[in-house]
This record gives sequence, C-alpha cells and structure tokens, in this order.
Amino acid sequence: ISFHILSKLFEKSETRGIDASGFYGLEKGIDGVVLYHKEPTRSKEFVKKEVWKNLTKFNLNLLLCHSRGASKGVGEPSNNINNHPFISDDKSLALIHNGRVDDCEYQVLKQKYSVKSNCDSEILLRIVENPQSSEEFDDEYPSEIISGIKDVYSFINEGHMAVAVGKRGIRGERWLLLFRNAHRPLWVVDTRESLGQIFFISEPTIWEESIRESGAIKGFSKSHKLIEVPENQIWCFRVDE
Repeated sequence: ISFHILSKLFEKSETRGIDASGFYGLEKGIDGVVLYHKEPTRSKEFVKKEVWKNLTKFNLNLLLCHSRGASKGVGEPSNNINNHPFISDDKSLALIHNGRVDDCEYQVLKQKYSVKSNCDSEILLRIVENPQSSEEFDDEYPSEIISGIKDVYSFINEGHMAVAVGKRGIRGERWLLLFRNAHRPLWVVDTRESLGQIFFISEPTIWEESIRESGAIKGFSKSHKLIEVPENQIWCFRVDE
C-alpha cells in the first residue's frame, strides 16, 4: 500500500517540476543499504522504470523523492550532477529543496563552502553537513544536523525554501527533518494510525489526487491528518523500525 501511494505521489509531484527526478532510500538495520538514483526524467515516466520498481525488493524505512523544476540559469538538468537529491560523500546524509537561494547570498556562500554542482540547492546540504557550532540535544535528535539547519536560517535570508533532510546514524537510526520559510509550502500527512508512516508533500492537492486516482488502494483508511509545517520550525522524525 505504501509503495502504491508513494508512486502516485511521486507521479503527481510533477506539478512541481518536470526537469528531473530522483530518490534517496535507506534500508532498515545498521547494515541496511543506501539506495540513490537521479536522472533528467519527469516523474510520471520515472515511476515506470525498473530502477523505481526495484525499490520494492528492499525493506526501506526512509525514502526522499524529488521532482525538479530547474530555475533558469541555475544548473542545467541535462547535467545530472545538478539534480536532486544531493548527498554527502559517505551517503549518510541527503537533502532535497524546493525554492531558490538568492544569488547574492549564494555567491558569498560559495566562497565558504565547496560545491560540486551548479545548482544553488546543493549549498544547503553543504551548510547542514558542516555546522559552524555544535549544540547538544537529546539522543532522540541528530544534534549536528539541527545545528547545521540553524546555520541555514542564519545565512539564507532572501531565499525561498522548503527542505527535507534524510540522515542515517551509525547505530541504525534514521531521521527525517523538515523545514521551510514563508515562501514555499510543505505539508505532512500523518498516517501512523493506519499505515504507521509519515509522508510529506508540497501541496495537499497532490495527496488528495493521489488517493482518489489510485485504484490499488481503494480500501485505504481515511484516518489520516494533513498538517502544514509551520514556517521557521524544524520538524524531526526518528525512524528505527
């Protein structure tokens, strides 16, 4: 059921961008594999490919998906390095971003952080993975990542952003972190009562159309909640099961 819902959500997210599609997935367990793929293909076609269908062979507990609408002059999608998700060198951290970083801020930040692509979104990952200061939180939260997200808010004042971050811990922990500012929407669909899962989307209509059109999930319970992530808050979900 979850995969059918996710496939339909990914297809419908094409309304947010048709230039590229990609995912970052984490399998359960301390030795679980990392699954990562992106390409300059619209999501409606991407979900028909074997690289997407093969995800059903793995027992995943975290999956980030992104449909990119490339901003003009900010990383041609034909060069796949510019597409989302962006990941750390050790693949333990991934980030997807809807919006745009102000060019003046971006040029300044490029002098501070090393980037590999021409897409402005990558700079957000580099900020998150290299926090300027460390703040200790309860073990339920990835302190270093939260400190990095706080730096994003310190450095990005004019940009537009709705961001999802996936983090793999060294002991098998998994975290999903969501945040946005006033210029981009971000919603959570809480299906923990019926499916034991959390989904996140850009707009409620993507969820509503997906549920309505997916014949494979006709019996799916409607006991779920749609919640808009408040601007300038960090929402953190820990997933170990």
